[in-house]
Amino acid sequence: MVTKFPIIMQKYFAFTLLFALSIYTMVSMVGCSKKGDTTPALATININTITKISATSATVTGVITSNGNSTITESGVCYATTVSPDITKSKVVKTVSGGTFTCLLTGLNPETTYYVRAYATNTTGTAYGNELPFLTASVKFWIPDAIFRSTLKLLIPAAFDSKDSLKTTSSSVKGFNGTIDVTSKGIVNLSGIEFFTSIKQLSCSYNSLTTLDVSKNTALTSLLCSNNLLTGLDVTKNTALSLLACYSNQLTTLDVSKNTALTFLDCDNNSLATLDLSKNNLLSSLFCYANLLTNLDISTLNTVPDNLYIITDYVSLANNGNTNLTTLKVNTALQQLSEIKNIKSTRTGCTISTWSNGVQVCGNYNPVTNTCP
Repeated sequence: MVTKFPIIMQKYFAFTLLFALSIYTMVSMVGCSKKGDTTPALATININTITKISATSATVTGVITSNGNSTITESGVCYATTVSPDITKSKVVKTVSGGTFTCLLTGLNPETTYYVRAYATNTTGTAYGNELPFLTASVKFWIPDAIFRSTLKLLIPAAFDSKDSLKTTSSSVKGFNGTIDVTSKGIVNLSGIEFFTSIKQLSCSYNSLTTLDVSKNTALTSLLCSNNLLTGLDVTKNTALSLLACYSNQLTTLDVSKNTALTFLDCDNNSLATLDLSKNNLLSSLFCYANLLTNLDISTLNTVPDNLYIITDYVSLANNGNTNLTTLKVNTALQQLSEIKNIKSTRTGCTISTWSNGVQVCGNYNPVTNTCP
């Protein structure tokens, strides 16, 4: 017993020491694993702020709080007009290894809600942060004519902001498809009308307009701009026009060749030397007296006009203007109209030819005697 005790104690102490070392090693390994894990994972990223929001741009600030134990190969923000945007949609790349970064979003549409998320890509994949929405501002325009501005505001209050600027990109402006009537208001400038691209009818007669731009108002079917001071009028973009009244201005030219839907044209009391109506075969009312026309071709009209005033004044019924009219081409269906007879009687130097389906029937027709000498 005496000789065995030391051996037993030695074995006991050796076992205890080995057990203690094993426990220490296991605890150390577990502790190191929790504290310094280097296993790659997705990055952690978020959006902090969205600032400097304008009609077409915005500034987004994001932050990468963890690279996921892997090098960031790309980071930035992605955005769309629908929720949950990803990198397959629009994006702005601003690659950083970590920390804060800023991206400028440009080319945005005014008055539109966008959704934006920050993203970061490493070897594990692409991580997305929180999603935030923002609304772009409207594009505004100050209508210079105070009367036009106040009249429009009464008609469409929602089209203006609190400072009376026109919100040009708002649905109240772009989507307005009714009638704008500013007749006899004393308006001198109609700037701002170009933003109302969906209006069907514009009445701006009896004002003091010297210019009128309706090139953007392509939905117009009716334009009344008579009794102004217009020296020019471009309606070539207004192909839907069926009614055009531009009488009593100072027009020297008028191109209606693109206005093939016209059924009513009143351009009297101007200074027109020519008037090409070869494309306007739907005309049922034509008023072109009190001009400087030397020739006129109405042989392509499909039907007999309800109103035809070439030299006869509609108001006074007296002969008015076009005193140098020398050539008149008419459809055979029109050859006996009273206006054609009046032209032959009072414009003795005018040669009248009659046509049918593009073929001349008589080169020198006399509607008074109904003969073709």
